[in-house]
Amino acid sequence: MAYDYSQFGGVLVARQDKVLTITLNAPETLDAFTGTMRASMSRIWDDVKDDPDVHVVVLTGAVRAFSAGGNVIAMQKDARTNIQGKGRRQQ
Repeated sequence: MAYDYSQFGGVLVARQDKVLTITLNAPETLDAFTGTMRASMSRIWDDVKDDPDVHVVVLTGAVRAFSAGGNVIAMQKDARTNIQGKGRRQQ
């Protein structure tokens, strides 16, 4: 079963035979996780568990560090957006 992961944010996905390689691809932040990356990974794992043609998944990073952890700047921006959206009165 072949899935198209080309539109997923923050990750690159390659398949060779029965091996799926997922590369975290945010070199400007040392592959720090964002909400977009989390959503992409969640979807990929859901697909992989239902794909009998994938036997191995390799998770790697695109830069010198595997991942710097969570992207705190992106989290802060998301939090501000959520607070601003909830603070407005609906008419």
